[in-house]
Amino acid sequence: MAILKKIFPVLLRICISIILLAFLFKQVDAKSLIAVIKNADAGLLVLGAVIYFLVYVFCLFRWEMLLKGAKIHLSLKRVIISFAGGIFFNLFLPSTIGGDFVRSIDLATHTRRPREVVATVFLDRLSGYVGLVIVALFAFLFGWKLIEDKSVLLSIAIITGILAVILLVLFNRFLYSKINQILHSPTAGRIRAAI
Repeated sequence: MAILKKIFPVLLRICISIILLAFLFKQVDAKSLIAVIKNADAGLLVLGAVIYFLVYVFCLFRWEMLLKGAKIHLSLKRVIISFAGGIFFNLFLPSTIGGDFVRSIDLATHTRRPREVVATVFLDRLSGYVGLVIVALFAFLFGWKLIEDKSVLLSIAIITGILAVILLVLFNRFLYSKINQILHSPTAGRIRAAI
């Protein structure tokens, strides 16, 4: 029963992805899609594909560095296999959390060190989030005159605020210990289980 509870969310996401893809492809006219691809600038498409690939290469090496920092020493081939599985599920599940879940389970079962593996995946995500906030803040700093929609400012403020709270909780010993006390209290059973 416990295995079913763990597998059910993944199966549900896969089913939702299949339904969404089927719905999406029914809405797209195949002839017009092919015409758009034929008329696209091939050089720019290739450049975009190369940049997209390089981003994944940098992310792979970032995660490998985090694994080494956690004293999890694996061959590059093993890390690539796990990372590629995560990318596959990121692309075909409705959220990117599915890929993180898959690579966490894959390496956790392989290394028998689930806490450390999950911590590296979390820090990998967090470093990407820090990068997102930095890019958003620089874009706002240099292009604030171009922003017409006020919801953009609100979005930047919200993602920056969330990052500040996360970093404060993780790197401030007082706040971290207080939240740990709350999560390990007998009344926090459901919250702790959900997290």
